[in-house]
Amino acid sequence: MRVIQNNQQKLQLKIVPWRVWLASIGMVLLGIALLPPSASGRLQCERGGNNAESNDVNQCQFSYRHLLVPGVDFDSRSIPIQEIQRAEVESYERRRERRGRRRKETRYQLVLQTRYETIEMSVSGRRQRSVQQNLAQDINQFLNNSEESQLVVQTPQAWASLAIPLGLILMAPLIAIEFRKTISCTFDKTSDRLTILRKGVADEQTLDYPLQAITEVTVESRDTGDDHEEHRLVVQIDDEKTVPITEYGHMLGFSHQEAIAQRIEAFLGLSD
Repeated sequence: MRVIQNNQQKLQLKIVPWRVWLASIGMVLLGIALLPPSASGRLQCERGGNNAESNDVNQCQFSYRHLLVPGVDFDSRSIPIQEIQRAEVESYERRRERRGRRRKETRYQLVLQTRYETIEMSVSGRRQRSVQQNLAQDINQFLNNSEESQLVVQTPQAWASLAIPLGLILMAPLIAIEFRKTISCTFDKTSDRLTILRKGVADEQTLDYPLQAITEVTVESRDTGDDHEEHRLVVQIDDEKTVPITEYGHMLGFSHQEAIAQRIEAFLGLSD
């Protein structure tokens, strides 16, 4: 909350939820950053013989693609066909606790073995074993048969791996909408009015009260569990009505809002 204007006749405060908006942008960027590792692997190979002039011949292009931008390649690299040794489906077991019981779970992953590295073509998962084995068979058949001139394979998209990045991307605008409103609060002695303006993306709300009706400005707290409290700045009207200036969970700490409350009371002459 910032003080926009402060003189003997007018005190104007404004709250812009920058931290909420920045957090939402950060969630979107993080979700986008997690998308490429969640993508499916795509392998495209061209074979044209030893005397072919094109640099793309006798080469394989490997990249990752995901559902949201299917035409964009991530982590693209070129690999000579002779450096690719084989494709295989690796399996490993891990223990997983479910409903108080520990169970063994087998997960599968299609990998491409080259002379210098192992490339993960798919995200490890419990399903699609047969599909990945068929893809490995197609790749190995191409590598072992010099008469085949072209190969294009792409592993199926692992929807489960998209849950976290898509969740971040979809939750970010919801959080921004929930806390999106800019709040302007004006105490004007010349008109003897308190005006609270809440302005959002598509709506606007204005509250208006006489200054003489204000009896107290304070900070209310509520317990949210786990020794955590949320606070809001409120104005008491005629000791009967409570008008919130900020809302619970607005990411403004108690000490900051308490200092603002004291400043408002000093302006109104309500402080001891």
